[in-house]
Amino acid sequence: PVSFRGLEERKVSLVGEGFFEVTKNTKHPFIVHTSQIDIRVLGTSFNVNAYENEDEITVALEEGKVSLLKSSNTKEMISLSPNEVAKYDLVNNQILHKKEKDLDLYTAWKEGKIVFFDDPLEKVVARLENWYNINIEIQDKKLLENHITGTFNDNSLDQVLYFLSLMSPIEYQFKPEQQGEKQTIILKSKMN
Repeated sequence: PVSFRGLEERKVSLVGEGFFEVTKNTKHPFIVHTSQIDIRVLGTSFNVNAYENEDEITVALEEGKVSLLKSSNTKEMISLSPNEVAKYDLVNNQILHKKEKDLDLYTAWKEGKIVFFDDPLEKVVARLENWYNINIEIQDKKLLENHITGTFNDNSLDQVLYFLSLMSPIEYQFKPEQQGEKQTIILKSKMN
């Protein structure tokens, strides 16, 4: 809604990624609803990554306090304090929780940066698909053994793919575009 005035809950649904700065209001909690979990907030700033094509939902808390709840009920699964990150594994229904010195890995996107830190290629591909609204096909499954570390700052898709090909055994090609479909990129091994 444009305004939450007169509502018991301040509630939004999220598919994708969002950074929230929520004004404290103990009588009217703010709730971010994702496909599997809800994030309950009283007043805070935090990042949520909840893309449909990824196997986890990540919540990174900058300041304040948030609670993660299973969407199907209101039972609290975990509560986060500043600089803590929770990753909810959708496949195994588990939460990984850790303290971070720097949340830049989770919030750099607000400044137009994509940051990878020893991320498996599968996660890199999912992030690039979401960032550039494309499809990526991995032709050689052996490429999934690669991990990527790097920061891309307002780079074009061509530039990112070129840099990835320099730092790993990846070769890429653009598939001819089909009208009304997303651009598709094929990744294959340089070793073939």
